[in-house]
Amino acid sequence: MMVAMRSVNGALYALLNTCQLAVAELLDNKVELKLLGGEVDEHVRDAWMESKDFILGECAGDPLLIFKFKVSVNPAYKVFRWEPGEERWVRVRSLRRRTLFMSINGFDAWLIPDSPGVRGDCIYEALPRAADWSEYSLVDGTCELVTIEYQGAPGVDAARTQVWVLPSFF
Repeated sequence: MMVAMRSVNGALYALLNTCQLAVAELLDNKVELKLLGGEVDEHVRDAWMESKDFILGECAGDPLLIFKFKVSVNPAYKVFRWEPGEERWVRVRSLRRRTLFMSINGFDAWLIPDSPGVRGDCIYEALPRAADWSEYSLVDGTCELVTIEYQGAPGVDAARTQVWVLPSFF
């Protein structure tokens, strides 16, 4: 069963509920999904069994399989990049200084290396509480929770949908 689709560099990828990746192809005026690679390896399977919360993202033209975990109250992540030559997911602890943004909707965006105001090789997630977000480092696995305090802000227990507003840096 397909759980997500994402366009990456002109190709339409589908993530299956088995954590396998497929690509959509147009054949005889019909769209068909072509499975890429075979069964997932033990590292992906272990993350899948531990989390069950996974999404399809992308960064710099590479499809990403992102697992989210809860460690105490902090989010933690395991990220796998699709290696087309090997036709398998490979665990990454670096995004080559790029930054990912997540929200309640899943994967939102990525930024180029050395973007102002954010750390590279990190995942920022808008949390469903008031004005909170988290900054998770893929390099060392640390997570910092950040709360913005401002006049007129909702109470600490207020739940509201968070969004990222990313100005164009280009």
